[in-house]
Amino acid sequence: MRNKVKNEVHKIHQFKQESIARLTKSNPKHFWKYIKSKSSRNINVGELKSIDANGKKIWITEDQDKANELAKFYSDIFTIEVDEGPIVSVQTATVCDDIDLTEK
Repeated sequence: MRNKVKNEVHKIHQFKQESIARLTKSNPKHFWKYIKSKSSRNINVGELKSIDANGKKIWITEDQDKANELAKFYSDIFTIEVDEGPIVSVQTATVCDDIDLTEK
């Protein structure tokens, strides 16, 4: 019984997809509606636990407060550090004018 139901559901989905594919040229809106229904997701951030200025644990539930708390958290971790490079001391060289090269 279970396999029969599964097979029928598969046939219904396949028939629906084929009918949408046939109507794509004449009604692209129907096609994109089907695509959106299969690809849309609703992702929510759950409650966040934080510590307020007094050191008390609090739960953050409002979206704007969650965004601010996460921004504060990640700004503390991911900072752009300016690299000045290695410190190089300036050295002057003396010029040698009297150099003789000889072959042996």
